This record gives sequence, structure tokens and C-alpha cells, in this order.
Amino acid sequence: MFVEASPPPGVDLPGVTDFLREMLSVRAMPHTARADLLKRIDGWGAADVTHRLMSTRLKALIGLALSEPWRFPALLSDDELRRYMRRFGEIAEISSTAGDLSALSAIPLTKVMSAFLAYVVGLGSYSMSRISMFYGNNAQAYKEEAIKRGLSLD
Repeated sequence: MFVEASPPPGVDLPGVTDFLREMLSVRAMPHTARADLLKRIDGWGAADVTHRLMSTRLKALIGLALSEPWRFPALLSDDELRRYMRRFGEIAEISSTAGDLSALSAIPLTKVMSAFLAYVVGLGSYSMSRISMFYGNNAQAYKEEAIKRGLSLD
């Protein structure tokens, strides 16, 4: 069974692709150019409700690209990409190991522990596996971006 999903309203509006293309360099833009881009997006968004919603999304993306650059591997410099790839990979590996150790230590102790303590240890193991998955997925996205750019993965 296939679920038909249409893109959110506004992504196919004229001008959106141009703004997105221009936003690729938002981190390198001087403050004045970024302010000009935000004004143009505001002006474009005044047309109707759909334009207004899309302009809000575009401005939110600019804010995220500036405050949380790790979310956008394509916008990172080569050095930043390598650094994030290495750090996120390390965190994923450490949290995976911690989750595995937590799960292994819980097995023999469940016979002597209370059910609540066993639950807490199990929850810790689950949390570590989720953290590992989050950082591992991001590290993989950085690796894929590095491959696209032809960077060495060492």
C-alpha cells in the first residue's frame, strides 16, 4: 500500500527555488547581504497566505543554518565537514558501546534487582542506542557529503 504524499503547500511557488539556491551561501554572507535576503523574502511573502507561510519556512531555515550548521552538511566547509564527521562518529561509537555494556550488565543483575532498577538500566540502554543512532545517522550524512565532494575520509 502506497501513501500518496504531496509536498507541503508553497514549495512549488515561483521564486522558492531561487531563494533556496541563494540560501546555500547564507553562512558566508555578510550581515548586510543576509539582512537584504530576509527583506526580499518578507516582501515576497506579502503576496498571500501561502507565500507568507513559505517565507516563514525560508526564514526559519536561514536561522537554523546559522544557529545549528551541523544540520546541513551541504553548507559546511570541507574542514567543518571533516570535523563534524569525526566527532559525530566518535559519539555514536561511544554511546553504542555504553548502551551495549549497560544491556549486558543488566542481564545477570535482573535476578537480584528490583523490577524498577531493571527498568532504569533498560531505559539507559535504550537511550544510549537512540543517541548512537542519531549521531551515527548524522555521521553517515557527513560521510556521504564528503564522498560527493571527493574528500578523503581519513
